[in-house]
Amino acid sequence: MDQNQLRTLEQQCVQEQPPYCVAACPIHVDGRGLCHCVAGGDWDGAWKVLRKTMPLPGVLARICTAPCRDKCLRAKAGDPVEISLLEQAVVSQPAPVQRFMPLPGKDAAIAVLGSGLSGLTLAWD
Repeated sequence: MDQNQLRTLEQQCVQEQPPYCVAACPIHVDGRGLCHCVAGGDWDGAWKVLRKTMPLPGVLARICTAPCRDKCLRAKAGDPVEISLLEQAVVSQPAPVQRFMPLPGKDAAIAVLGSGLSGLTLAWD
């Protein structure tokens, strides 16, 4: 996203503070950026928005409980933006090819106890 597009998006929401939806999201998905990409039909860009903060987007987008919905300012003018449904629409599209760099091996191992968003995020990190 170039600087002009970013400035335009910033002016549509809260200045100097993260939007309420982003602040309410436990992994801080950029709701404005996601909406912008989906509205323009830029599915690869939408995947990039999700991958920027969301580990395992194909899984987490489908189990999202949408805490952002309760904080959406759009609710004052009607229905809030359904970011979780947009996330599901994005991950239902073919993912763009992503190049992975192999990480160096480690001498230690850990175990992750638990499941859900917290366990998946910890395992990914």
